[in-house]
Amino acid sequence: MVSGSGHYDWHDDVSEDRMVALSINLSKEIYSGGILQIREWEWQRIIQEAANVGFGDGILFRLADSLEHRVTDVEGRVPKTAFAGWFRSQPDFLSMVKSRPPAQQYKIE
Repeated sequence: MVSGSGHYDWHDDVSEDRMVALSINLSKEIYSGGILQIREWEWQRIIQEAANVGFGDGILFRLADSLEHRVTDVEGRVPKTAFAGWFRSQPDFLSMVKSRPPAQQYKIE
């Protein structure tokens, strides 16, 4: 995210069996702005704000039909770089791994 881009509006990530979202800061410099805001959808009231401006800082937050989130604009010259991901209830990855045939062993000569 760069200053003035304004490309994030209120939204939810409730799809594809997503339950929890994760954002990890990958910016090597400290930026201004770029605050995660979470609000109740029905009342449009912000219930939480969090900044993760240090390299490697992470935010883990719940997803629900009743919640929306956004990231505010970044300010100044330093951009924000972040990894975003989700924890999902499906597919059942453990079952997928257990059902795979054993890995072949290779002999190194």
